[in-house]
Amino acid sequence: SDLDQNDIRATSRIAIFGPAEKRLEAELLLLTALEMQFQGIVFAHLATRSPSRGLGLEAPPDVRISKRTREKVFVTEQEVQSADDRWVKQLLEGNQLKPLLHVTGCTAMHFFEQTCQEKTALRMNMRCALAGTHEQRWLASNIVQFMSMVYGRDRSDPLPDVPPPPPLAGEYLCVRVPNDCMPSVQGRGGMNCRNIEEELGCLLIVYRERPGSRREALEADEVEDYTELMFKDVRCGPMQEIIIFGSARARHAAHIRLLSIIERQYCGFHRKPKGGEPKEIDESTGLGIDKVWLQSDLEPDATNRYAKMLGAAAGCAADSAGHMVFISGDRRERQRCREYLRWVVEWAGTGQTQDTQRLPRVEHAGSRKDVLLVDPVPRKIWTNVWLKDEMLKLSESARVLAFFDDWVSASVTVVGDDAANDARRMILVGIEIERQGVSSDFAAKLLSDFRHLIAALEEPADLPAANSPEKADDDMPVDMPLPATPALPSMLAMPATPARSGGCVPLPATPGGFNTGLRPPSTPSGFGGVRPPDTPGAFGGSVQPPATPGGFNAGIRPPATPGGPSGNVPPPATPGGCG
Repeated sequence: SDLDQNDIRATSRIAIFGPAEKRLEAELLLLTALEMQFQGIVFAHLATRSPSRGLGLEAPPDVRISKRTREKVFVTEQEVQSADDRWVKQLLEGNQLKPLLHVTGCTAMHFFEQTCQEKTALRMNMRCALAGTHEQRWLASNIVQFMSMVYGRDRSDPLPDVPPPPPLAGEYLCVRVPNDCMPSVQGRGGMNCRNIEEELGCLLIVYRERPGSRREALEADEVEDYTELMFKDVRCGPMQEIIIFGSARARHAAHIRLLSIIERQYCGFHRKPKGGEPKEIDESTGLGIDKVWLQSDLEPDATNRYAKMLGAAAGCAADSAGHMVFISGDRRERQRCREYLRWVVEWAGTGQTQDTQRLPRVEHAGSRKDVLLVDPVPRKIWTNVWLKDEMLKLSESARVLAFFDDWVSASVTVVGDDAANDARRMILVGIEIERQGVSSDFAAKLLSDFRHLIAALEEPADLPAANSPEKADDDMPVDMPLPATPALPSMLAMPATPARSGGCVPLPATPGGFNTGLRPPSTPSGFGGVRPPDTPGAFGGSVQPPATPGGFNAGIRPPATPGGPSGNVPPPATPGGCG
């Protein structure tokens, strides 16, 4: 070098302490702050070291996106916070950076503008810096390139018609949705897709449109079922492909969510098997999807409450749409969920008729590892509507199912006693009970919570009734006299009533009454010696009326008028007049 070492200033160094992931995130944030003042410093810094096989930073040179894609789907939290209120909703609706980080597992992901020399890549002037493990960075870089191909086009350009990159073949799941159902799937501004991504931990990308297969037109007399004809048009019509990234369970959970949305819009879209049991079972031992058709709707309203409870208790994913229930999980989980589903349907059907014959039956409940038993309770308790609602709320928070079954112990059965024979036990069932054990603290708290609900409806059993003979004979003191009752012989006398026959309290005296000794109040001009007030000018009155000026014998002269006869006030002089 031609420069002296004394003329070169040493580069400042910053030491970062903490967990490995936090150190990477802090390093990338520092580089981002420097990039705002010195463009290109991020990639110059990362080019000086080779990518790590473990946790590290990497800026793949072939990962480039357009600025439009960056502003459309990769929005950071800092940009959302600094944006105007009118743009915040639009940024959140299209933002897919958060689900992308969750799906890939990367710690951080930042995009920087860097000019490219190639003419074909003038639009792809944004590069990506990734923080994570080698596998996480590889997956993120491939997904970013795929999203750039989908979202980097102009609005007038058609959707891409090429398959996803081959390296991502085992990382996604492709679901075809009828074009008529896409507004229900996406929602306003894509909010339905964002809600699915946040709830299930996946990434949804609306990919390409597939044309439908043409069907020959039929004459009106050749059509036997117009509903089935409509479904054929929908099933064979154009479809929109949606790519789902995420873990295997998240992909299958999102898959059945999309299937349920289609079934809600087109009730009967999924064909019910002819003959046999109304269900379609995936026989694979790994993750799969089962479809079950019910006689009536599982949900009493538009919510997905029972399906979510069912999936949480069985340890899998479940979704419902009308008469259909979709279940995703491995074979053992799906089998358990179908068994739980039968109990839920039978217990939900007891709300209208309170029929004990429709209660579910749990065989060998005492020997099952996923079941807890609560002592039997009488009919008036297990048919209580309030108890059923509270059981449902507590089941949601505890991730179990709670219901009463129709099992009756032989020791409880009493011939001719319907009240004793109608007693039923409560069943608590769920995979979490099996995982933690029936003797765990979780099981003990669960039993305590549900027993408190029952105790709120029970009368105290250790206290005899108020009119029971045991209470009168055993608890009443013998030497204590009975309390005296008023108005009974040889006991306290009744209180005296004024003016009542035999009473000692006379009636209150009324002024002016007969022989009362009290004179009534005197009224003016009435009998009583009080004179009325004198009226001025009245006959014989002592008060004279007021004198009127100029009146007869009034003694008061009227006022003189100027210029009048014999007046002493001359008239006023008129200017220019005579004299």
